[in-house]
Amino acid sequence: MRRMVYFILAILVASQLFAQSNISDYQRIFLPVYSANGDLKIAIRFFKINDEPSFLTVNPDDLQTSITPVKNILPRNTVQQRKPGYFTQWNVASTRYYQLLNKSTAAPYVTENQGITHTNDAEEGNVLTIDLCPSTKPFEADFFNALVDKANTSGKPVPITIAISGMWIIEHPDEFQWLVNMKKENKLVITWANHSFSHTYYSDLPYSENFLLSPGTNVNLEILSTEKSLLEAGEMPSVFFRFPGLISNKHLIKQLKQYGLIPLGADAWLAKRQSVTPGGVILVHGNSNEHAGILQIMPMLNQLKLLDIKNAI
Repeated sequence: MRRMVYFILAILVASQLFAQSNISDYQRIFLPVYSANGDLKIAIRFFKINDEPSFLTVNPDDLQTSITPVKNILPRNTVQQRKPGYFTQWNVASTRYYQLLNKSTAAPYVTENQGITHTNDAEEGNVLTIDLCPSTKPFEADFFNALVDKANTSGKPVPITIAISGMWIIEHPDEFQWLVNMKKENKLVITWANHSFSHTYYSDLPYSENFLLSPGTNVNLEILSTEKSLLEAGEMPSVFFRFPGLISNKHLIKQLKQYGLIPLGADAWLAKRQSVTPGGVILVHGNSNEHAGILQIMPMLNQLKLLDIKNAI
């Protein structure tokens, strides 16, 4: 009971800290719809934004998410040149998004590191993922500034994926705003991956009873409250989810699929002394909890060709 009360209070605090929009009635859905110009979209959330009924939709070709008012959505295709009528199950199943969702949530259901770990083309570069789970320490300022310096040197924004927890957003409002500002200034291209709300961890429990597998976990709240916090701050949650500790099981993976989210693993968790390989997904912690990983990546940062995860997988 105490944990649930804290949970609710934390979410209320987040709403007050970052509220640019009022998000209410936030819930999962999986509904194929059409835009006014006949493009197929997948609605994965329904909610009200400032009292206007809206969907969080996924472009199934490029994986971009966006907010679409329900009034602008069509239940069937009305564009003549695109075969008017209802969609078919194959319309959905044949899309890039649905195939990635299926592949990443399919057997074997490994306990550690389920999900996307590599790009499609190893020669193209690497995906840099940065975990921001709850921490009492300031974030890795030198590392984030080095990413901005890389952008200034190249003249192009640096693509990164930040796996963020809702509690980190609440505990580090100034640092979160700095990241948002760097995105707005076109220094960083940030894909916000969901890293759960609380990222619960017990140092005396085995993995089978830890993180999101710990008894009493409200998976619905863990997933949706982080997305809601991002939306209220004017940011867009993506279709990617990183399990805390990279730990999951079959039941949890099947649950994640129901939310339309693609699990994100890692090929090189640098604090564990795993080597960067061509095309691999790199994992470092930007919350100062694993400084060893930052020390490992800093010397190679300027040489790495970093890719936008939405285009690379």
